Amino acid sequence: GRRLGAALHGLYYVLITDLAFKRKFLQYFVRNYSMFHHALMNRKLLALWGISTSSETPSDDDAAMGVDFNEDIPANPIPLIFSGEDIENQTEDRGDILENFSVQLFTVPALVPVMIEHGLLDNMIISLLEVTELLCGGRTLDSDGGEPLLEDRMVVNPAKLNDMDAPLWRIMYDMRYVLTHAELARYLLEFRLDLFEKLLVVMSFLQGMGSVRRRSREHIEYENEHWTTVFTLELEFYHIVDLLSEAFAGSGAAGKLAPLAEDQRHRVLDVARRVLLSWIEEESLRRSRAGSNYSESFTLHFPLHRLFGMLAHSMLQGGSVTVEELVGGIHADPESVVRDALLIASDIARSQSFIAQIHAGMWNRNGREVSGQPLLYKSPYCVEWFVDLDIFLLQLAAIAAGPHEFEKLLCSHFECDTLTDDTMKSVLQPIGDEKVSMMRSLVETYLRLLISIVTERSRCGFSDVENFRRRLIHRLALSDQPHSHLVQFVPRGSGFEARSARNPVHGVVDRVIEEIAYYTTPREMEQGKYSLREELWKEFDPFNAHYAHRERVLVEQQYPRHLSLMNIRTDYLPFTAIGSRRLFPAMSRLENLSLALCERSSFVGRVLHLLAGDMSSSWVSSALRECTLLVPC
Repeated sequence: GRRLGAALHGLYYVLITDLAFKRKFLQYFVRNYSMFHHALMNRKLLALWGISTSSETPSDDDAAMGVDFNEDIPANPIPLIFSGEDIENQTEDRGDILENFSVQLFTVPALVPVMIEHGLLDNMIISLLEVTELLCGGRTLDSDGGEPLLEDRMVVNPAKLNDMDAPLWRIMYDMRYVLTHAELARYLLEFRLDLFEKLLVVMSFLQGMGSVRRRSREHIEYENEHWTTVFTLELEFYHIVDLLSEAFAGSGAAGKLAPLAEDQRHRVLDVARRVLLSWIEEESLRRSRAGSNYSESFTLHFPLHRLFGMLAHSMLQGGSVTVEELVGGIHADPESVVRDALLIASDIARSQSFIAQIHAGMWNRNGREVSGQPLLYKSPYCVEWFVDLDIFLLQLAAIAAGPHEFEKLLCSHFECDTLTDDTMKSVLQPIGDEKVSMMRSLVETYLRLLISIVTERSRCGFSDVENFRRRLIHRLALSDQPHSHLVQFVPRGSGFEARSARNPVHGVVDRVIEEIAYYTTPREMEQGKYSLREELWKEFDPFNAHYAHRERVLVEQQYPRHLSLMNIRTDYLPFTAIGSRRLFPAMSRLENLSLALCERSSFVGRVLHLLAGDMSSSWVSSALRECTLLVPC
């Protein structure tokens, strides 16, 4: 059997160079894609259902996480392609061939019509749906390390990701190959909204994954790395969403495709909004039924929200749509627009309060599983998808719902609405017990978030070049960087390329780098690095939303020194006026948000009132003084 398999494999490699053979073979491969996918799943499915093909036992990780695979055996399991004592070896062989087929068939532009005609996207998305459903459910440890809690919802269980990784990643990589062809991505959005909705259902299974509950009595005894895999999984979906977004905006295939028609773009956005709001309503019902155990869990993972944000951003760039139409639909009444805006913003606001609580030291007993999440959230690979889109969604909600309803929502998630004036006075002083210190940190982070909402322009005003320039300035403000690190900050989908042996043209990337930095020639074994030009510190913003907590502390120590070198007063206010930052026309109301936030009845207004009599007092923390000076810009 093996000799015959090897001979057939060799024959395949001889014939695959012929386009006619590729076309015919692809027809067969597409029709039977699910069969190959099931073959790759065989071994994983057997392990998942607790049916051992060897002497292997469940891993220690699975046992520690309380995962019981036997409880998830489906009533009608997917039929196995192979059986018998050689099942493992045969499955692995078929999986290897599957990987080779994908790369050599799905990357050929001339075969796109065959992929469309024979339903490749149908098979892929349905297969992805099957795998993702198998990853849902299961048990997670509760906040105090007691009995495992069975979650009553369809959400990916991180403890199962490593047990179904091969078929999951294989299908997702195949989708990336396929959607790289802008024509196929365009086909999905223009003619197959039913299939697009199925893909959104898959993404809904990722909503809320990796949720954790705070330990209050004892430290965690077992730490796992499932939380990093969850970030990886959401970022893989970001790749797919980005390819769809390019087709949606007409920037695919180096800009050769025109944007979707305006009415079709609204239809696509309507589907995304409907699936998102449906998930939010179902999640709200589950929380109300489950009580405090469920409602006290926190997560940073909301890919459906961010997909909606990316599509909304593309619509705004066209300039012919209002924020109300984006949030509620074209014919929505004002009340439903406000309701939907607050619903969409609520989960994002809750995730921001989670990050604030981590910085305040309220989750120390949960270990690295929690403390590492804000670092990944604001890492260079994540900020465009996580940070920028989260702030953009909050900006949309602030405009659509109005500043007062929006501030009320944020205050409730950060628990600032419970603070009396007497409590605020104690919080504003740099002394106090641990509880007061934690609340002070929450207030500081809340004010910084408001500043980001008022001032950030990455998704609502800046061009790709402006975004790239700004990101480089703030990265170089931290430390000198080699060229290889700087090119990591090129905005995804911008099409910018750095100069290289393959691309010798002096393009946008190198031009921007040379404008803002100078190169230091390496000595001996050192690496050559770029340093920020001194005059560019005038464009530095100490409230930049991309900085992690530790990075912000570091750069705040350097900023006054550079200001003094330029004979500028040494405070932390941005040198460039916030009002001069460009906004998309539909987002122009964001300029007036700070005025409403600083009314006497608002939380910021209360802080300003308490500090008005003694702004220079030593008991006013510097961070709070900076925030209260900036917000009424």
